[in-house]
Amino acid sequence: AFASRRRSCSSTRQAHPLITMRTTSIFAAAALVVGASAYVTPTADHLATYTVQQLNDMVTGLYGSDFGHLGLFDDAQYDIQVYMLNYTTGTAGASTPLADDLVPLSGLMAVPVTPMACDLAIFHHDVTTENSHVPSLAYTACSSTSNCYPSPSKATGAILGMLSSASMGYAAIAPDGVGYGNSEAEWTNFLQADLYAVSSINAAHALKLVLADLDEGTTLTGQLTLAGYGEGGYASLAVHREILDKSTWGSDFTVQATFPGAGRLALGDDFKDALQEPEDVTEPVYLMYMLFSYASKLSEGLEGAFGGKEGENIELWFSGIYDYDEIHAFMWADLEEEKEKQAEEYYNMDDYEKQNQDKNAEEKYRGTFLNLLSKEFFEALEYGTETELEVIIEANSLEKGWTATPQAPIRACHGVADERVLIRNSETAMKAINDNGGDFGLLELAEADCETHEECSALCLQHSLQMMSTKDTGASGKTTLHAAHWGALAGVIAVLAVIGAVVVYRNYGTGIRYSTL
Repeated sequence: AFASRRRSCSSTRQAHPLITMRTTSIFAAAALVVGASAYVTPTADHLATYTVQQLNDMVTGLYGSDFGHLGLFDDAQYDIQVYMLNYTTGTAGASTPLADDLVPLSGLMAVPVTPMACDLAIFHHDVTTENSHVPSLAYTACSSTSNCYPSPSKATGAILGMLSSASMGYAAIAPDGVGYGNSEAEWTNFLQADLYAVSSINAAHALKLVLADLDEGTTLTGQLTLAGYGEGGYASLAVHREILDKSTWGSDFTVQATFPGAGRLALGDDFKDALQEPEDVTEPVYLMYMLFSYASKLSEGLEGAFGGKEGENIELWFSGIYDYDEIHAFMWADLEEEKEKQAEEYYNMDDYEKQNQDKNAEEKYRGTFLNLLSKEFFEALEYGTETELEVIIEANSLEKGWTATPQAPIRACHGVADERVLIRNSETAMKAINDNGGDFGLLELAEADCETHEECSALCLQHSLQMMSTKDTGASGKTTLHAAHWGALAGVIAVLAVIGAVVVYRNYGTGIRYSTL
């Protein structure tokens, strides 16, 4: 039922103009089996070729105020080619709802023009409720004959990360994700670890097949770096965990390093706080998006979580045509209307009904984001009888669920003043993973350098690209640095020495990394 409702909104979603979709040719192709996952033959449409100079001109010209001053292409060595990647996913593990279908997916890929053996980098985009803000749709304003640049969007950080790493010699991908871009899935992958793995690992195998088909001499080494910010930060660590936890992915790729920027890694803590203090939740969009995403796994589906009118509203709001601010306005308009309605109902109750009402529960429900939920679902959450959602959140909380200790370095970046995704998410994950023998480092960005979630994204991108350039993954444990101190990684090491850090050097690929003790 949920699937059919989601599909009913598909006509309102923006069609993918570069595909128009080659359904006949793609699905007539023979399915290939790579490792343990099944694929329909992937394709790549060439979009642009950039020189190093054009990349530098692009970042200063188009994204100057946000990214242009950070030197994202200072380490560029190679001209690059950019393609739109069209692929599908098939049998990808027993725990994923995609196991029975071949679902179209899309994204961008970039490779050096010079043939070489490349490490692979996957950059995941931040959360977007609007389908037009995914990587592959950034090029839709381009004609088929001209070389042009991606339009600014919520995916800009992921796209710039992909372009920059390719100019350093990586093969790079920026996947749209399940339920975005060309995907015909009835779900979105928002905060669903297994679906991020489905999108990203299938994209990696698809890129490998495309490179072989292009036959231009570029190959993959099998070394994989994962990065992203916000939802993309969550996705990067989720894919890292899934690669270690699922033998179905095979051994084609080995995680070399992961850079999860400001991700909502400890879902359980955030959700419990929201239930206990709902009046403090001033931006409920992401909580509702999470519940909408998880509704496909609840036995009662969307209607059970949100109920009649709200279920219809939620489905429309998250159908891919509205941005965050629009959905925020819709939600608060609904809440105000419901608050007035409930006040009238309470006024009309007799004294006996009022006395026998659970006042704490009613006050919590009335006038907060919880009013968007069905009354039955709210009460099940309030009294601890909603166990399905608890299990889902537990499975997708990334400080948990590691069946193997991650040996590759994990280097998070998070602003201390971030109110949208609290820094405790990164701190909780760091403690849990390091307590179990992992290697998790956290760079805290001071409030003087960035005050909001959005402002910190560029600095976190710079942080990951610097480390990818030198193969030096910085400090394990917690480090607080001001952006003014950033430059060459040697400068970062010097700053650590000034503040008294003890530095230990270890091998990492062809270079070194350091860990504060």
